[in-house]
Amino acid sequence: KNLSWSDFLLAWNAQPVFFFFSEPQRLEIDFNRNQLENAFVHLSLGQQQNMNDVLQKNKSKISWVVGDKDTKFVSLAQDLQQKKILESYSRIFSGHRIVFDADPLELQKIIFNSL
Repeated sequence: KNLSWSDFLLAWNAQPVFFFFSEPQRLEIDFNRNQLENAFVHLSLGQQQNMNDVLQKNKSKISWVVGDKDTKFVSLAQDLQQKKILESYSRIFSGHRIVFDADPLELQKIIFNSL
């Protein structure tokens, strides 16, 4: 909240979950700082309620895709599948930011095969 834009980006992108691939360019002018701060505070995983019941009730409708280098979310997907909360998940060559990192055709194939 109190960091300069460049210091914030350096700290944010230094997290292990982002190590494997390049970071997208983010310009401060493209963001509303107050909205971004609120999003980080209120939408972080630590603030979200446990949705395991919702996931389990809808598991046949969920296409869970995780970057194979994103060990935190691979572990989460494995745990949810083991607990029978998640029916299945797909691993794609990527880090955490699959929209930026993954091969678009590979991602498209996973999505369309799940329909």
